[in-house]
Amino acid sequence: MNDDELPVSVGQRLLWFMEHYRGQSGALNCPLVLRLRGRLDRAHLQSALNLLLARHETLRTTFRGKGRKLGQRIHPPRHVDIGDFDLAGGAGDALGAAIREELTRRIDPESWPMRVAVWRLGEEEHVLCLNMHHLVTDGRSCGILVRDLSRLYARAMGREAELPEIAWPYQRFVERESEWLKSADFRRQLDYWQAQLAGAKAPALALAGAPPNGSRRTATHSLDLGEDVLIRLRALASARRTTLFNVMLAIYYEVLHRLTGQEDLSVGSIFLNRGAPELRETVGFFANLLVLRTHVPDAAPFAELLRRSHATVMDALMHQAVSFYFLPSKMVESSSLRADEIVFQMMPEPLRAGFMGDVRFEPMPIEGVGNRFELELAVVMGDRGMSAVVSHNQDRVPPAWANALLKTYVAAAEEAASASSALN
Repeated sequence: MNDDELPVSVGQRLLWFMEHYRGQSGALNCPLVLRLRGRLDRAHLQSALNLLLARHETLRTTFRGKGRKLGQRIHPPRHVDIGDFDLAGGAGDALGAAIREELTRRIDPESWPMRVAVWRLGEEEHVLCLNMHHLVTDGRSCGILVRDLSRLYARAMGREAELPEIAWPYQRFVERESEWLKSADFRRQLDYWQAQLAGAKAPALALAGAPPNGSRRTATHSLDLGEDVLIRLRALASARRTTLFNVMLAIYYEVLHRLTGQEDLSVGSIFLNRGAPELRETVGFFANLLVLRTHVPDAAPFAELLRRSHATVMDALMHQAVSFYFLPSKMVESSSLRADEIVFQMMPEPLRAGFMGDVRFEPMPIEGVGNRFELELAVVMGDRGMSAVVSHNQDRVPPAWANALLKTYVAAAEEAASASSALN
């Protein structure tokens, strides 16, 4: 590490490792795509983006080295380059093709961690894309960036717009993490996970796929769960004094139990890892992957499975600062995919539409982007109801099998919703 380079976080080091065998497909891109309606002032947008870059140091951070010698360099604020593309009058799915091309193109974090593109669709309709490498942002950070960009655009117009103070820059988090790794609390949490996952087994999925060979062909399938299902499952969570996340995770355990016959099930999930209140406004990569292990007895009633899922998640929350990757590489036995490759996530409430000055923005759904996991089931919240989305590497998980998993999960969720009145 050179004198002008700073240390990285544990999470960044792990992502850097993934970058070298999964980054080529854009699987580590973390994009924000906004549809803009109204008269967009390009000078105001340029000013807002320049100020956004100045405000958040991670957006101007590059990386170099490998292993323990990996370092990051924070660059001074600079002018943001914006790629301009005119698609007005374009035929067919020109916008969709342009977005897919951008989002699947690798970002080189050694050169710069962010690309910005604007597609013009008409005089008062544009699409803005902030495409960032995951090394410098995460899901929570994207919400911060949308809010800040809208307020900085308003400021560029001469309007008042308050921005909260950033208590800790990302480098402060890195320093504190380095200190914590030497503490008794870290040792205690590490001991917990070693005991919790000792002898654990990943779901033994019978997959007719080849092992990874460097190429990744990500496919995505989704099915909607209606508003009535959402209402019933939320009521179930409330009655059982748990969360909707725990209900949806318990359903996933039930489905995996049906498909594999296993009682001992371990799946990965992403936790925010923002325990310090000083990190509330910080943009950066904080998220940790944890492996959630639960025993699912044969013929156990759903209420019992939900109780077990709740206990698993509560314990994980208390120990979320220690990533699964701190543990020995063969900590969880696997006969097909590893536990950290079979992932369950429940996405937070989606970014809401709003205004940048007089321009209305609306977050656009992102499809066809690479995924760094081999098999991921995500529950995505919508304005009404929710959707179950399965993303998978077609070289490992055949589309027919992924579709069967998705349909089984949706059916199980509908069954749990229908039976919720009996459980309450």
